This record gives sequence, structure tokens and C-alpha cells, in this order.
Amino acid sequence: MSWKAGLSRQLPVLRFFCCTKSPSSRGVYTWYKDNYEYLKKLNPTLPLQIRTTENAMPAVTTELSFTNFDVVRFMLQTGKFVDGNGSISASRVEAATEYLKTDWPAIRRERWASPGFDPERPHIEDHDPYWKEDPTKASDLATYIQLKEAADEQLTEIKSGPNREYASAKNSLIMMQ
Repeated sequence: MSWKAGLSRQLPVLRFFCCTKSPSSRGVYTWYKDNYEYLKKLNPTLPLQIRTTENAMPAVTTELSFTNFDVVRFMLQTGKFVDGNGSISASRVEAATEYLKTDWPAIRRERWASPGFDPERPHIEDHDPYWKEDPTKASDLATYIQLKEAADEQLTEIKSGPNREYASAKNSLIMMQ
């Protein structure tokens, strides 16, 4: 089976941009016309969209979303945790390793330990700024608070590099699309 059969398992959408009359777009337009039916048979749920307009630059795009987990794993794999002097930052590597071991299912489960309250509700600090001081909520959410604060501290350490390595790694992943 060809790579075309696995597109829908890897991509949420595939978009083609071209001009129907331009010689520079002829390859993209022809490939789309020649392969559309075959791709749809192999990937019936994958949206295959074509956008045509005059003088359009030919392109094929998709959407990829990367989580902090993906970026941290990429940074570890590529040795991006470098201090200003060029040496590997042991503290940031350790924080990244621990971050990847975070028990995310437990955080998601414990998030709802206090009935009727969501500590990740948008603008929670505006609506209930002292929620951590409420004895009932603090008791119900103790495990959540501990796990979440540990993950946040690790991520802060990971992002603390002198040369904005985290942003650079995120951009590198986007450019690899």
C-alpha cells in the first residue's frame, strides 16, 4: 500500500493552492486532478481542498499542531538545551526529562476533584482570585495543584534558555511540516 493510503491518519486536511492557467501552477493543478479520486477512495474522511485564483503561488499545505510535549521531546532529541557557553544544560535536560514523565491523565482526572469547580477555567483569577485559599477547594485539588505546579515549574526551567531555544525548536517543528 502506498503512502497515500495513510494520509488521513496523519493529516487533518490537505490544501492545494494554484492558478489554473499559470505554467508555474500546472504541476500542482495536474497532480490534484489526476490523484483526487484515488486519494478520496483511500482517505474518504480527509478533506482535500483546492483553492484556485489568478496568479496564485502554487502550494500544498496542511495543519499540524504541536503540544509542549512534542516540542520538549524534539529539543531533547536534537540537543537544543545549550547554555550561553555552548555546553549542555544539565538542569534543563533534567527538567525536560521529568516533564515528559508527567502523569497527564492524573492531572486531567484531578482537575475535576472539586465538584462544580474548574481550576483551568478561563479568567479564573478574575472570577475567583482566592480559590487556592478556600480550604475545601485546596483540599479537593491538592493533588492537582501539586502535579500542575511541578509541570509548570519544569516548563519554566525548559524555556529559560539564554537563546530562546524553546521558541526556536517550536519554529523548527513548524518548518518541518
